[in-house]
Amino acid sequence: MASEELVTISVTDVYDQAAGIAQEFDKLITNYGNESITDLMPKVIRTLEQLENLATKYEKENDEITELRSVVDKLEAEKNEKAQERARFEQELENIEDNWQCEVKELISINSRLLTENKKLRENLQDHKQNVTDNLVIEHKSKYISDNTFQYQIYVILMKSSQEIKVLSKLKETVDKQRGELRILRRELQQQSIDCEALQLQLERIAKVNADLRRKNNQQSKHSETLIEEQSELAEALKTKDEQVKEIKEQLKKQENEEIERIAARLSMEGKMIIDLTDPNRPRFTLHELREVLMERNELKTKLIEVEEELSLYKPKLVFAYFHYFFF
Repeated sequence: MASEELVTISVTDVYDQAAGIAQEFDKLITNYGNESITDLMPKVIRTLEQLENLATKYEKENDEITELRSVVDKLEAEKNEKAQERARFEQELENIEDNWQCEVKELISINSRLLTENKKLRENLQDHKQNVTDNLVIEHKSKYISDNTFQYQIYVILMKSSQEIKVLSKLKETVDKQRGELRILRRELQQQSIDCEALQLQLERIAKVNADLRRKNNQQSKHSETLIEEQSELAEALKTKDEQVKEIKEQLKKQENEEIERIAARLSMEGKMIIDLTDPNRPRFTLHELREVLMERNELKTKLIEVEEELSLYKPKLVFAYFHYFFF
């Protein structure tokens, strides 16, 4: 139950409670005199101050936690988006390289096979021509043996020549067909070469984009170093402001002690004169004096709040530098 009340209380509520307590003190002084609150006053003031500090601290911590959560969520979203984009880019680059290598290997294999087949056809054609020539020479050498034999040989030669011509015609058709296929394959190879060049250009562009990304990454690293230096400078400034806050708090505490001593001296019974209680100007602790003490304390609190607000201007920069350093 106490924690729930602490969560819901605010600085304004503390001020309202302080005003109500001051009215109750005034009633006690009127009814029972100054001695009735001499020991109670410092404790109440200290309790109200602690309650005000706790309420102020709670409000500021809530604001800082909300701001930090929004910054963390934003940085996490940016980090995940960059990681997904980088993974997608690397996957696309890997796919392009794999496809390009497969196509190049296939084209090299086709070219090697065609060169081998062409070489075999040339060798077969050369051997066939050589055999025909040798047969003709041998048959012409024996033409002088006899006329009948010569005529018969001529007939055989003509028959063989007609068969060889048919074979050569078929071979020529086969060679022409192979040449046509070779021209088609050459055109395909040329087209594949053009595609390879296009892929090479695309690969160069991707490499350029990758270089730009690396350059930007280096720039971000340098920017992170700059932010770290700025963080150090802000930390020094924060330390200075903390010293100022500490000094103001000491001054506030000192002045409160002086006010308490002054009030206690007024309320002391040593050497006190006997006066008329109906005298409105009698020396006693009044609501007005309590309000003056609270006003002086509030003035110092205002100075403290101004310094803390100026100090809070540095905190977002420190938080951003911290998260930028660890997430980027």
